Amino acid sequence: MQEKNGLELLVPRTQGEQLNISSFEESNGIKLPPVYKAFIRSYKLLGDDTIINPYNFYYPPQDRTRNFGDANHQNIDVLLGAFYEPVKCMELMNEFYPQEDAIWQQEVFLIGTNDMNHALLVGIGSANLDRIIIDRPDLEPRFISVAEDILDLIRGFSIRPEERMLYGPKLSQLYKNWGEDFWRIRETEAPQQ
Repeated sequence: MQEKNGLELLVPRTQGEQLNISSFEESNGIKLPPVYKAFIRSYKLLGDDTIINPYNFYYPPQDRTRNFGDANHQNIDVLLGAFYEPVKCMELMNEFYPQEDAIWQQEVFLIGTNDMNHALLVGIGSANLDRIIIDRPDLEPRFISVAEDILDLIRGFSIRPEERMLYGPKLSQLYKNWGEDFWRIRETEAPQQ
């Protein structure tokens, strides 16, 4: 298996599964940004079922697998938890954030969570249109911009074959000579096909 980026792992919507985003925007008095709108029209966003399974995503700084890999945006550990459909996002925003919370002045819309249950937000104001922001209420600064848009964020994630994450010899380095009943290890790895 070749290394894949995050966009290759999302489940595309079929023609019959199209969202009526216009009615959602009208009923909630919100205007979703263009790149995010194209993203949610193209891909299924089903909470924990967003990502095609089973895949392990690689987190290079710790050389181990995580649920969803490191996009390495501005040296911030960005690991995805889940994306949600717009209606669910609106319900969650109203449920979790009181009207006096600073998030309502940021001109953002909740789109999902990261692996620490911090909110992933998309900018809906003219100053931050389509930018992806993480809300970390327990840290300073609270709001951190991590990507230009949702596609930039997702493209930054990658998965790698599990074999490439293991220590020691790789399968491509193993060989046997004729008449031997044991494996030898080639010092340099054979080129990838």
